[in-house]
Amino acid sequence: MTEKRSESHPFDYPIVQERTDRLERISMRSVLKAILNAFDLERGFFFTLLRLYSRGGKAVLDYLGPNRQRYTPPFRFLLILTALALFALLRSTWVNDFFSGFVDALDDIGSGERQQLRLTLLGYFNVFLWLSIPIFSGFTRLFFPRPFNYAEHLVLHAYFVSAWNALLFVLFPLQWVLPAGAQAALTLLLFISGMVAFYRTFFGFGGWRFGWRTLLVLLLGSLVNFLMLSFILGAFIGLQTQME
Repeated sequence: MTEKRSESHPFDYPIVQERTDRLERISMRSVLKAILNAFDLERGFFFTLLRLYSRGGKAVLDYLGPNRQRYTPPFRFLLILTALALFALLRSTWVNDFFSGFVDALDDIGSGERQQLRLTLLGYFNVFLWLSIPIFSGFTRLFFPRPFNYAEHLVLHAYFVSAWNALLFVLFPLQWVLPAGAQAALTLLLFISGMVAFYRTFFGFGGWRFGWRTLLVLLLGSLVNFLMLSFILGAFIGLQTQME
């Protein structure tokens, strides 16, 4: 007969009565195994990252196809790499200069409020990073309609933004070598060239039709993303100044 856990032993294993044959208690062995799985070059986090850099959109197709279990799921992958990108971007000179210039344009608040507002905007920078995913997915669904549905377009852009975030983290030390303007230009160039490469390998065709469709996606996606960011920032700043 199974002995019931006594109230006098509050530190007993907390789910002893719910354990089954398939449930293993967390141990150092299982923790180390989980850590090593992340470094597995045949599946997991680093496998996903290396495949995205070496195969681009073909790696996304592989995830959508028969080898899904080998890859880290796109939105979990995005969360991890967004955290790394934020660590780099929030310490980047050109990002800080951008938000400082945006906030300094406000004449009706004091310097202390401006500093607090700038820090708040930087804290929500991950929202601005993620906003491009549904926007660009909508435009690729419009101009590259077959054979993928909108959810699969979201997966494509989630993986692309993840790979781009990882690159931003790796290139973070360049801020001590390049001026802020050159760093921002390099970031934009990497974003555009990387997105074109992902589209070409994912949708599987080239030529002038691919060129004009990609150009429209980049132009319209960037425009809508900029307008949405401007609206959100304006509304947020308006609320912040009213609360002061």
